[in-house]
Amino acid sequence: MRHTTLLLLFCAFLSASCSNSVTGPNGGQNLLTNSTFEINGKPSLEGWVVPDTSAVHFSSDVPQGGSGSSIVMHIGQFAPWPGNSVFATVIPPQGTHSYSLSVFDMGAGGGVFVYLNRPNTSNSSLVASLRTQGTASWVLSTQTDTLSTMPGDTVFVTISGGGSPEVGGTSYYNTCTFELLK
Repeated sequence: MRHTTLLLLFCAFLSASCSNSVTGPNGGQNLLTNSTFEINGKPSLEGWVVPDTSAVHFSSDVPQGGSGSSIVMHIGQFAPWPGNSVFATVIPPQGTHSYSLSVFDMGAGGGVFVYLNRPNTSNSSLVASLRTQGTASWVLSTQTDTLSTMPGDTVFVTISGGGSPEVGGTSYYNTCTFELLK
């Protein structure tokens, strides 16, 4: 407990973005800097890029086992990427490693997608995805995979509401993690 308090004070002192959970739910190092959509007890999208701020809102409705605030995406019409989405950029360690992607979700469906971006390439490649089917109650979805990275690679973790031509509805997301397992 004392070490955690010292770490939090050190991060606050440096005014650095510090991961809300140094250890993720699967025991690995969480590489997302704001996986709970909350900083200092207030809803925040710090660490996330929001292409359309009118499409993303906050909710205090969180699942049992979740934390922070939830983000809410209202799906009024089918919107190709980046509509109805947020994304974070991660600089992964080089080499081949195991990762775990997880998120709590509820509502109209959508998903969390991991893209690998290599320098000097025009397109990112999809390397992992958690498709959410839409449920009336909170569900924890998790996927574990292996990813090989080279110097200069970046990873985009994208949360997207909707994702099908079906329109209408609301998607909720809470506690999204991208963990380095080994």
